[in-house]
Amino acid sequence: MFDFLKTIKTYQNATAMTFYHLMNENPDAVILDVRTSAEYHQEALDGAVNIDTMSPDFVQQVSNLDKDKTY
Repeated sequence: MFDFLKTIKTYQNATAMTFYHLMNENPDAVILDVRTSAEYHQEALDGAVNIDTMSPDFVQQVSNLDKDKTY
């Protein structure tokens, strides 16, 4: 039913410095902001994509993300 849940872990926790270096290595990476819409609109990183984890269609939105991109 949720094929993305079967995906092998390909993420890592990153410190701010590690994140900075990763973004410099891959400037086409997409920052995925999973806070609520209200939190996102208070302040967000430029170019970040907001998908609210509290949204009833969160799973659908995540499954529609471009699988060829790095998030």
